[in-house]
Amino acid sequence: MERLQKYGWEDSWKNLFSPYEQEQRIPARITREGKNLFHAASAAGDLLVEISGSLSYLVQLGVSEYPVVGDWCVIAPHGTNRGSIEAVLPRKSVLHRPVTREDGRTRKQGKAVAANIDLALILIDIAFDRSLRRAERFLTLLNSDAIPAVLILTKAGIAEHTEELAAAAKERFKQVPVLLTDSLTAQGIGDVQTYCPVGNTVIVLGASGAGKSSLINVLAAADLAKTSEVRGSDGEGRHTTTARQLFALQSGALLLDTPGIRAVGTWGTQETPSTTFSDITTYARRCRFSDCTHTSEPGCEVRKALKEGFIDRDSYENYLILKEETLGKEELIHRKREKEKDIARIKYHMRRTH
Repeated sequence: MERLQKYGWEDSWKNLFSPYEQEQRIPARITREGKNLFHAASAAGDLLVEISGSLSYLVQLGVSEYPVVGDWCVIAPHGTNRGSIEAVLPRKSVLHRPVTREDGRTRKQGKAVAANIDLALILIDIAFDRSLRRAERFLTLLNSDAIPAVLILTKAGIAEHTEELAAAAKERFKQVPVLLTDSLTAQGIGDVQTYCPVGNTVIVLGASGAGKSSLINVLAAADLAKTSEVRGSDGEGRHTTTARQLFALQSGALLLDTPGIRAVGTWGTQETPSTTFSDITTYARRCRFSDCTHTSEPGCEVRKALKEGFIDRDSYENYLILKEETLGKEELIHRKREKEKDIARIKYHMRRTH
């Protein structure tokens, strides 16, 4: 079991797996997704596994979850390095990624993309990107799934006014740690390592060219993740990482690399952005109306604080956008439930009349 512990195996997983011990099944953790195939780490070594027919049927019925990177699964071994996934053990956390339109707005219900995550590192390239709005979107997405985060400002070695940018980020994101790093010079890497303790699974998120693979390689002290050059004019990078992959580091931490994300949709309820925008939420509690939209109502303390300079205007505008998107998500859920009720009423009526 020593190799399983390297991938985060502990007593809680052992207890969940115990019902399958008598069925000649073995536990394994999904480390990489492929087309209809998965790579998994077991006590005996790496396996190439596929979903069994019975699990596929349960997934279609909505009884079981579809496996994703980070899942602990029940495997029926076939030979030395093949097997089939018979079940997915209950997750302690799961990250969803909404399906988005080109403008980044949420189009439909989110999809599970990674499981059993302890922490997320949000990477923002301050040399070329500097998009704090993107960071707010990532935080809103993570808050929807109750996954804590750390904001990593990358490429500090080639950026200008780094200290001012770091101070602005810390002022805007009081609820999360903000670290200034550079993978080429190892600046701030020690600070990042403190958030990657033994046994914890940390997912690395960011736009293309943000430096995810470079950071993973520095933390691992090895070339685990592929890197590529970025354009000097705008810092735009290719999607070096093409699939989510879980790396077990010598330090004992586990890092989950992800493909670069160009558009970050939101996921959750209208209350989710309030968790991300803590400053705005504080003033919102003082508004005259409990359902204040903070756009035109009298007695709005948010707009008052904005006018007096206590709230960042860019953050306020992004807050309104994200609130609108999550409102659309709630409306979608409401319509789905109403449709299900209508179908149930039709079926009930048909049973009564036949």
